[in-house]
Amino acid sequence: MTQKRISVLLPFHRLDNFFKEAIHSLDASSIPISIILIDDRVSKSESLHPYLKSLRNEFQLVSTLGGKGYGRALSIGADVADADFIALFNSDDLMAPNRFERQLATIGNADLSFTNIQGINQKGKFRRSLLGTIKESPYDNAFLLLGSYGANASWLAKKSWWHKNAFFDEDECLDWRIALRNFDKSKVSYLPESLYFYRSHRLQITQNRAISKSQMSPVYKEWLRFAKSLDISYLSYETFCFFSIPWNKRKIQNLSEIDGFYLDFLRKNKESKSLRIFESLLQRRYLLNLRNSGSFSEKFSLLSAGSGQIRNLSLDLLGNFVSNHVIN
Repeated sequence: MTQKRISVLLPFHRLDNFFKEAIHSLDASSIPISIILIDDRVSKSESLHPYLKSLRNEFQLVSTLGGKGYGRALSIGADVADADFIALFNSDDLMAPNRFERQLATIGNADLSFTNIQGINQKGKFRRSLLGTIKESPYDNAFLLLGSYGANASWLAKKSWWHKNAFFDEDECLDWRIALRNFDKSKVSYLPESLYFYRSHRLQITQNRAISKSQMSPVYKEWLRFAKSLDISYLSYETFCFFSIPWNKRKIQNLSEIDGFYLDFLRKNKESKSLRIFESLLQRRYLLNLRNSGSFSEKFSLLSAGSGQIRNLSLDLLGNFVSNHVIN
């Protein structure tokens, strides 16, 4: 049987040890892949040869004019990707060697496969997600209303789906917007195994924790359309921020609207196999928004609504504190 071919799009905008470790992690894939490196560096004076000379898999290097951003880089890479499957990979992340092997084995008749993402710090220690994770399948599209669950660099998509549905621009959260626009008419396969490792470090552009409404407007527009397709109500921008990007700093204005979304979301998804996970993620958002609240009574309401997740969130916070202070 002929092995299915995979083109992996890897945009990068700097050369450093993160990039070196990322491409060697990708190159350690248990099955052959074709790596498409998209050079988006502003200055290309430093040679790539030391980073690429030992790669076992075939690779192709394409280039932007420099500093064009994630969307433009993906667009250029996609133009030369001709394999049966298109996969994504970020230039500062790591993956398990059997990631693609497992995704190919389980994708079946689905259009797209993604895996659980495990956060790690610069020392390689696991970081617990304070937003909460999906630790079991099946995947429900409604998760996209609570964040970019299923919309990340662990994607492996069939070429036909990718070329039909992917689009490229420079607005925030491109992968999430592609998912919001297309998952309701796609077959999606989720592997709850941790096969992709997201590294948190100070050089990341995504460390910004105060994104303006104008920046997030394109995401909110797609989120709003998707929520309406699922017949969910109470869809203000504040509700979007509260439940989908609770890390973003801003004041809470209308707690009754937020409570309305919470109840409506659970009511509309009461038959979902993911109901228990939905409830835990929703409750956790109340706790994560405590810093955005004003009055004592408001803080008390948030604590009460999120009480079911106080213990779990505390354990995650403690686990991250310990992993960050272990002396090797």
